[in-house]
Amino acid sequence: MRFRCILLGFLAFLFSNGVYAQYVSKNKKANTSFEKAQRSRVPTEFEALLKETIEIDSAFIDAYYMLGDLYCSNDMYEKGINYYQLAIDKDKRPAVKSFILIGRAKMENNDFDGAISSFNIALKDKNISIARRVGVKKLVTLALFRDSLMKNPVDFNPINMGSNINTEHQEYWPTQTVDKETFMLTRNVVSGYYPNGFPKMAEDFYISKKAQDGTWGLAKNVGPPINTKKNEGALALAPDGRFVYFVGCNREDGKGSCDIYIAIKDGDLWRSPMNLKPINTSRFETAPSFSSDGKTLYFVRGISMDKGNNIWKSEFDVITQQWATPEPIEEINTDGEEQAPFIHPDGQTLYFISDGHPGLGGRDIFYSRKGVDGKWGKPINIGYPINSKNHENGLSVSSEGLVAYVSSAKEGGYGSLDLYSFELPEYARPQTVTYAKGKVYDMYTKLPLGAIFELINVETEEVVVRSESDRKNGEFLVCLPINKDYALHVSKDGYLFYSETFSLAAQGSAADPFILDVPLQPKKAGGTVVLKNVFFKTNKFDLLSQSQAELNKLSKFLKDNAMMKIELGGHTDNVGDIAKNQILSENRAKEVLDYLVKNGIEESRLAFKGYGASKPIATNDTPEGRQQNRRTDFTIIALE
Repeated sequence: MRFRCILLGFLAFLFSNGVYAQYVSKNKKANTSFEKAQRSRVPTEFEALLKETIEIDSAFIDAYYMLGDLYCSNDMYEKGINYYQLAIDKDKRPAVKSFILIGRAKMENNDFDGAISSFNIALKDKNISIARRVGVKKLVTLALFRDSLMKNPVDFNPINMGSNINTEHQEYWPTQTVDKETFMLTRNVVSGYYPNGFPKMAEDFYISKKAQDGTWGLAKNVGPPINTKKNEGALALAPDGRFVYFVGCNREDGKGSCDIYIAIKDGDLWRSPMNLKPINTSRFETAPSFSSDGKTLYFVRGISMDKGNNIWKSEFDVITQQWATPEPIEEINTDGEEQAPFIHPDGQTLYFISDGHPGLGGRDIFYSRKGVDGKWGKPINIGYPINSKNHENGLSVSSEGLVAYVSSAKEGGYGSLDLYSFELPEYARPQTVTYAKGKVYDMYTKLPLGAIFELINVETEEVVVRSESDRKNGEFLVCLPINKDYALHVSKDGYLFYSETFSLAAQGSAADPFILDVPLQPKKAGGTVVLKNVFFKTNKFDLLSQSQAELNKLSKFLKDNAMMKIELGGHTDNVGDIAKNQILSENRAKEVLDYLVKNGIEESRLAFKGYGASKPIATNDTPEGRQQNRRTDFTIIALE
C-alpha cells in the first residue's frame, strides 16, 4: 500500500485531532507496539504497528482512531470511516470530537446525509462548547451546500487543446487576446540538470497563433528578454496583445521572492521587462490580471506561494501615470486562500479560486460580479463537476464569454497538466464584448503610426479605454462591451484627430467585430475632419448630450493649437426641401460654433457655413449613405 503524504505533515495531522481516549492496555505487548507506532516516521510501518496493536488488544481505541486518520489523510475515506466507527463503537464515552471527525470524513466521501447525522449527534451532546457548536453548525451548512451542488450538476465537457498546445510537460496559466488570435501559456520545462542527474525545471512562456482553419498553431517559446533561465509564470496578456504582465522570481531588480513585471511589444519584438515597483513589496506578488480599460490591475499578494494569499487591486492614475497603492478586495477575500484572479474584458466579472468560500473541498473556482456601486457581489461557486473535491486551477474566459480554459491533470492527456477548453455554463458567463481592430497610418505616405486612441462612453463621457497603437505597425485593438454607445478618438502630434462612433446600445449579443483603418491627416491648411460623434435632434439643430465628448475633444484640440482657425461645416442628405436643408445645415454649424465659444475658444478663430446637400461623401440612394451625408465637419482655414 502506498501513501502520498509528507511524513511530518502527516504526523502533525494525526496527533492534532486530540480525540483519543488515552487508552492504556492491560497487555504490555499492545502498549509496546502502540508506542513504537507513535515513534515511527514511516507511514507503512506506522500502519503495520497500529494493526499489530489491535490484533493484540482489539479494544485499543486510540489505534483505531489513528488508523482512521492515516487513511483519511490519504483520501482513503471508506477505510478511514470504518476505523473511526470501530473506535466509536468500542469507546464507552466517545467525545464530541469523535462525531465531528467521522462526520467530516463522511462529507469528504460525499455521504452528506451520514455526515449531517454525525454532526447532529455532536450537537446534542450537553457538554459541547458554544464555540464548537457554532463550528459544527457551519459544517452542517457546508454539507447541505455540497449536497445541493452535487445533486444539480452542470454540463461539463472539457476538450484537450491538442498537441500544438500541450506536451509531456506541465501547461497552465492560459491567456489570449480579445480577438482570439493569440494564445499564451506557461510551460514548466527542463532548464538543466543537477550533478546527481535530476532535471532542473523552470517556467517559461509560450505563444500560439491561430491558423486560417481556426486551429491553434504550434506554441513557441517567447524567448528573451521575457523568458530567462529563472522562473517566469502567471501571465496576463493585454486584450490587444501589445503588452503582458507576468511574474518573475528571484531577479536582480526584484523587491521580493517573486514580483510582477510588464513587457511591451513593438511589432514582433518585446522590450526589456520592467518591475512594477509601486505594486511589488518584500512579500510575494503573483497572478496578475489586467482589465481591458487599462485602469485596474488585479493580483495576488501573500507571505509565500501558499500562505496568506489574497486578491488585491491597484488603480492606474492617468494624471500621474502611476499605479496607486494597492488595496485588498474585502468583498472577496477570506481568512483562507484566494488565488488566480481573472478579470474578463467586460470589466464586471471576476473569476478566481478560493478555499475560504463554501466549496467541494480544496480550492474551488468562483466568480463575482461588480455592482453599480463599484463593489463586488457575493462570490458564487461555479458548480459541480467543474469544481471537485480536489484543488482546482484558475481559469480564463474568452471575450464573448462562451468558452473557458482550464489546466487539469486528466487521464489520457499529454502530460501531468494539460490545458482544456469547455463551454462555460450560461449563468457564469460575463457580459458580452466585441472589439474594434485596425491600423493607424499617414493618409498620404501610408506609413504606420503610433498614435493615442481613446474609447469614450458617449452617455457618461467617461474614457473607457486609453491606449496607443503599435509604434512599428500601427495596429490597435480595443474592447467594446455591448449595450452602450462609444466614441473612438485617435490623435497624434502633427496630425488632425480622427473620430468614429460605435452604437451598441441595442446589441443583445456579440456583434461582429469592427475592422477599420484610421488614416490620419497631417495638420495643414485645407485638412477636413468629419465629427462623427456630433448628434442633433431629428430635423432640428439642438445638440444632443451625446455630442459633448466629441466637442470637448475638439475644444482641447483647438486650445492645443492656439493659432489654428477653422470653418465648421453643416451638411444634409438630399431628402426634403432644398431651402430648408440649407437653413438646417447652417444652424447646425452655428450651434457647434456657439458650443466651442462657450468652452473658451475665441470666436475670431471660428467660422461656419451650411452646405446643405451640395457636398455628399456617399450615395443618397441608401439609408446608410444618407446617414453619412448628414454630418458636421471642420476644415482648417489657417495654422498661424
